[in-house]
Parts: sequence; C-alpha cells; structure tokens
Amino acid sequence: MFGCNCFWNAGRIGAGILAAALLTAMSWENSAKAAVGATFNTGERLYSWCMSAEKSERDLCSAYIAAVADVLAYGPVGTYRACLPRQEVKFSKVHEAAAKWLESHPEDRHFSAVGLVARALSESFPCQ
Repeated sequence: MFGCNCFWNAGRIGAGILAAALLTAMSWENSAKAAVGATFNTGERLYSWCMSAEKSERDLCSAYIAAVADVLAYGPVGTYRACLPRQEVKFSKVHEAAAKWLESHPEDRHFSAVGLVARALSESFPCQ
C-alpha cells in the first residue's frame, strides 16, 4: 500500500488483527484482564506490563506491541508509519524497539500506548 515490504502483511484485516489481539489479551489472568477494561491504555501501563515479573503481563505487552505493528503494516496510526522488512526483522527486535523507547521516554508515558508504540516503531523502522 505504501510501497514497502512490511513485516506483517495485514491486508484488509489489520483492524481485525488488533481487535483479535485485544480480545485474546482480555481472556488472560485477572490482573491483565482488569487493565484492558480501561477506555485506553497509557504508555505507563504498557511499560509496566513490559517490565512485569508476571509472565501474563509480559505476554500482554508483547500482544499489544504486535497488534500495533500489524495495524502499521496496513497503514498509518495517526501520523506514524513504519516499514518492517519481513526478511530482516524478527518480532523480538520490534518488541525491543518499542520497550526501549518507552524506557527512554518516561515523560511521554502518560500518552496513549497505541500512539507511543506507533511512534517508537516509526522511528526505529522508518519508511523510505
């Protein structure tokens, strides 16, 4: 769509992938399930999931980042675009880029987690 060989080829189901990932995440343990029930997740909440000692919360972090990456493969999130070359990038690098960005920008964590992950991935994997 934007002339890049994106990591995830979400096609027309990009929004469906996000919805499916969030519904799956809502079925996990009660602590994670309660957090997803909010109207939106902040970067602070996402960062706490990523750094949690609880595997279920770390899994929730991974699912959240993957869902945003899938939507970015379909098109922009707000003003952010990212191109994730399928052959060159593994999900661990995508996860690492988002988590490190959140760690490095504590002053921005009060913003929406979706926007922050999109920004992190657009800076780490810019479209050319």
